[in-house]
Amino acid sequence: MPSKVILDLDERKHGRINAMPAHLGSDVKMCGIKWIAGFPNNPVRYNIPRANALIVLNDPETGLPVAIIEGTQLSALRTGAVTGVGARYLARQNSRVAGLIGAGVQSRTQIDALLAVPLPMGPEPVISAAANPTAMTVPTAGRPRLNH
Repeated sequence: MPSKVILDLDERKHGRINAMPAHLGSDVKMCGIKWIAGFPNNPVRYNIPRANALIVLNDPETGLPVAIIEGTQLSALRTGAVTGVGARYLARQNSRVAGLIGAGVQSRTQIDALLAVPLPMGPEPVISAAANPTAMTVPTAGRPRLNH
């Protein structure tokens, strides 16, 4: 896979855009790019999400685009899935608590992934530096619950 290209637009003041190309061979022949913008001030300044993404898939034989996909949720799901897979295979067998910092979109998909894998971990409060982290609630019966 080629390296990620980062377009730094003075990230601390504005944001950045990552271009992430990839190619699949073997039975699945596809290439494409994920173009994901991360602008940390968007929620406060413009009342829009911090991140947004677009995915373009191309036929590697002809170069023709075969799909243009809104990729914001797909990207968040992939991030969450990495947490679930990591916890499943890297957590100690006697682990009882999984900790996440923040209560944003990625934390929600990470909790969903943790719920999808067989782990003996129990609920913990959600702690966020956000002014109003109402998207998540402390669970009442054994496992975290999300307000979707």
